[in-house]
Amino acid sequence: HLLSMKSVGSALTAADNVACAPPPPVGRIVGGMRSFFGAFMPATPANAHMESQRCTMAAPVGVADVTHKINDNYFWTMLCLFAFLSQFQPSEPFLVDFLVGDRGLSNRAVYTNVFDLFVYAHLPFVALVGLLSELPFATSRGMLVVGAMCSLTTVLLTRFGDGLQSQQAAQFTVAFAFASRMAVPALIFSRTSREQCQERVHAVKAIM
Repeated sequence: HLLSMKSVGSALTAADNVACAPPPPVGRIVGGMRSFFGAFMPATPANAHMESQRCTMAAPVGVADVTHKINDNYFWTMLCLFAFLSQFQPSEPFLVDFLVGDRGLSNRAVYTNVFDLFVYAHLPFVALVGLLSELPFATSRGMLVVGAMCSLTTVLLTRFGDGLQSQQAAQFTVAFAFASRMAVPALIFSRTSREQCQERVHAVKAIM
């Protein structure tokens, strides 16, 4: 029993010596840094409250990033779908037969009085779309909407129009519809990050 008491006393004495011994150099440096920075940021409940507020304020940033990514993916999907549907025209190979057979136009009238108007109107409409896209009330998206309306008007004039004049008017509306698609790259530049612009423009060009 006396031996056990002596051993316990020796252990306590050794622990006191270790606790009172000077810390090694690395320990002194770390302790000094803690003391230095602790003078500026003491561990108080007020600081804990500030940390909780900082975490609470930082949380909505992640939600905003996720929302922005979802909106960006939705915009990209809709733009690719629009580019595909604007070029999906299965009736084009049968247009001449329809105009000659159902609308009573001659081949000469179709090629000299109808289709020529598209060639003459397309270039001025491209320049017009480029100018209007820069205006605040028009924008690139507005040009695409007007172009889609012109495409619908072209279908209605071609299908239900009677006579040469309606088919000629349809060439002007389809010329503007084709010209409005020049605003697709501009819309991508305005809505896409710099790292993704080149990839997305080439993807849309491949679709169109």
